[in-house]
Amino acid sequence: MGLREAFAYLGEEAPQESIVVADTPKAFQLFCERYGRSDLVFQPFSVKKLTLAEDGVYFFLLQPGRRYLENHKIYHLISQRFSPVYVVRIRGLEAVSIYRIEGREALSQLAPLVSIQGEEERGEKQ
Repeated sequence: MGLREAFAYLGEEAPQESIVVADTPKAFQLFCERYGRSDLVFQPFSVKKLTLAEDGVYFFLLQPGRRYLENHKIYHLISQRFSPVYVVRIRGLEAVSIYRIEGREALSQLAPLVSIQGEEERGEKQ
């Protein structure tokens, strides 16, 4: 619940080629088709370590009902260190909070839960 409103906000406000970090890949795909935003990129929350680009613009969609063991730490860090740019409430309860975070800021504030894009490839070559 609340994703329709959250995606409508992103359709209007997200710069071209922004990265949306969420746990709803099918809903994201539908949103991109519906709002004509094929430029946006999806990245799942529930991974061991998020990989971010320094120059990326990220929109983190935090949904209290989708808080899992895999994303608990990063949910906590984001909600403690940043303020949401948009909150969807259903019957007075928070359904989705959207956080816009620039890549460099995300890398510095969310370390060690994130890595720099390309870091894995460099590590494998060494």
